[in-house]
Amino acid sequence: MNQIPKDIQVFDHLIFPDSRGNLKCIYESDKTETIEGFSCKISNSLPNVARGIHWQNQLSPQIKVITLLKGSIKDFLINLDKNSKDFGKLFCFDLSANSQKTILIPSHYGHGFLAKEETTFFYFCFGKYAERNEITINLADLASKRNKIDTKNWIISAKDHNAKTFNELFINEN
Repeated sequence: MNQIPKDIQVFDHLIFPDSRGNLKCIYESDKTETIEGFSCKISNSLPNVARGIHWQNQLSPQIKVITLLKGSIKDFLINLDKNSKDFGKLFCFDLSANSQKTILIPSHYGHGFLAKEETTFFYFCFGKYAERNEITINLADLASKRNKIDTKNWIISAKDHNAKTFNELFINEN
């Protein structure tokens, strides 16, 4: 995996095969978490679909655990901890179902992705979603300006397309 932040945890899937098939453990922790709310979600995306960057601010923080069941993505994370030396740094890496990896994303990261092929994405959210505390950052703006990625063929929702840029939200704030 390329350019992944040091505070992002990556887990190998544990696979337990037998004559009937197998059991795959995609994430397990012995840590006690105190959370308000929990959800499991499956997202299906066609090739060139971009989603995000979405972030629940610290009034409704969410830790995300993600894995791919099918396909591959270019994953984007942006550090939104204003006290971090990496504040505002965009990280980009490839993730695929074949990699057999699970990623744990701390609550101070915004997250988005680009489906490189038809993709089924599975994720857990530790913490309750609150629309009023969600911030959407324009992923196409970040990817094209910071990573020189061509975004003209991306399929983007109106919400994500009309999202403010990182600078509008965090640098030029009043």
